[in-house]
Amino acid sequence: MNTERIIELALGAATEVGDVISMWERNFEENVAAAAKEIVSGESVHTVALSGPSCSGKTTTAGKLEGYLTDSGRRVVPVSIDDFYFDRDMLLDRKQVPDYESPSALDLETFERFTSDLFCGREASLPIYDFKKCRRDGFRTIVPQENDVYIFEGIQAMYPEIYKSFDPAATRRVFINVASSVNADGTLFLPDEIRLVRRLLRDYKFRSSNGEFTLRLWDGVRINEEANIFPPSADAEITIDSTVPYDLYVMCPEVCDILHGVDLYSSEYPAAKHILEKLESIAPYAISPSLVPGNSVIREFIG
Repeated sequence: MNTERIIELALGAATEVGDVISMWERNFEENVAAAAKEIVSGESVHTVALSGPSCSGKTTTAGKLEGYLTDSGRRVVPVSIDDFYFDRDMLLDRKQVPDYESPSALDLETFERFTSDLFCGREASLPIYDFKKCRRDGFRTIVPQENDVYIFEGIQAMYPEIYKSFDPAATRRVFINVASSVNADGTLFLPDEIRLVRRLLRDYKFRSSNGEFTLRLWDGVRINEEANIFPPSADAEITIDSTVPYDLYVMCPEVCDILHGVDLYSSEYPAAKHILEKLESIAPYAISPSLVPGNSVIREFIG
């Protein structure tokens, strides 16, 4: 975890919140544009392995890269590796907590068949995973074309079990992460805490999970990141910092409500209380979601 860079943000003293939002959105957009330029500079590149820890902004970044690469004349086919998850019933351990982090959570046989067909120019069947139903919900057909770029996005994109299906000479590895701490009006949020705030909101809004459930999974998520996600990132050709520090001010009201719902007597309550106290310190300066641009990485978590 990189905590050397600390971004100072004092919205309590800001006169033009819109200027603060524009500055950080422009900074992130420039980073993604530079990544796209580097990808297209390799004429033989047809695969992007986009990885990063939980709630680092992979899905939004994949969408932005798709736009830039399309503008350069390439057809882009996005592939979410999450779509290769087994049904939730198959992932439950004895504690009834599904393990979405390990390679064993993925249907690697279907993934290898899909990539083999794709890279050989044959029609390929891509699964569709419904996170609200927690199961596979059909397939869609991909018909390869000569100028395609395939963006494989997911925490697992650089796992050896996944990466072995790619041609290294034709692949660019992109690693995205919240790489900076934020001092928000005097309260320090570490990168992992920022991602946890994002995940609490995302899971509640889009994955039918309450705060207690998300916090229960978090330790396992972090253990897996340190073991399987961060080590391969050293080999990534491109890195992107997805810290957009004003997002804390946007998310804090809803996440505070989520954390207030954690049972006082649950084992997750101490972690909930820690994050809640930090968020409540910046709540007086909360930013309305209506001010967030529609194409912001923050939309991935707030909707």
